[in-house]
Amino acid sequence: MRELVAGLCDDAALFPPGDAELRLALRDHADHRRGPRAELLGPFVIPAARIDEVAAAATAPVDVSVTVPGGPAEAGAALTRLQAMPHLTVRAVEVALPEGLPVTAGLCGAVAALEAPRVYLEVPRDDRRAAVLDGIAGGVFAKLRTGGPTARAHPDSRELADVLTRLVAAGIGFKATAGLHRAIRHRDRATGFEQHGFLNVMLAVHRARCGDSAAELAEVLEERDGARIVEALCGLDRSQITLLRSSFHSFGTCSIAEPIADLVRLGLIAESSVSR
Repeated sequence: MRELVAGLCDDAALFPPGDAELRLALRDHADHRRGPRAELLGPFVIPAARIDEVAAAATAPVDVSVTVPGGPAEAGAALTRLQAMPHLTVRAVEVALPEGLPVTAGLCGAVAALEAPRVYLEVPRDDRRAAVLDGIAGGVFAKLRTGGPTARAHPDSRELADVLTRLVAAGIGFKATAGLHRAIRHRDRATGFEQHGFLNVMLAVHRARCGDSAAELAEVLEERDGARIVEALCGLDRSQITLLRSSFHSFGTCSIAEPIADLVRLGLIAESSVSR
């Protein structure tokens, strides 16, 4: 199942709830890059506010994805700064829209004009959501927030299924962040929050490509039987996996070990693949 999980896990160790110390996070990222499951690893995710700090701490080349909460103007400035950082290679920029900033054609055009291998525009979970989904164009991808520090930060299955349906129908790829680092839907013991599973999302994307309704996708997102999810995914052929991953690019996780451990437990990768 190598094609199914290649590059799936973006290393968001610096972000909550992990909040790793920078030098330790960089060291662990390098270890994972040299480890037996390096192919699962995506870029090292950094906040725009810490670009200088990361550049000073990096002693070897690092592929990065930079998160920008202040919109396209701030993203452009961050990309310009990164061009002068010899150890940091930009693989993606993830742009969020400040609360209250209206979505206009000019705004969407400014996002599309950003020069990075991949540009993601975060889809707000407010009344701007439809405008963002309609306005994404020019090779821009979507970023979905699937969790956070409060119960309200976690979209329910109907909301997420609706967004997945629209993205697949429009041919827009996406990445996810927050609350998606476990494979199968579950209730988090520490917080009590219901959290989505990344394999559930994968299967839902495939089903959306097959024409399932948003209501049917919501049922897939609710599934807690890991064996059923794995059986369905293992039944996909290579072309179906390629199409699935063209939609679902990756997810950010503050722990690379947790998704790997889940994939081992579910039999999708070999136990010898686990690295610290």
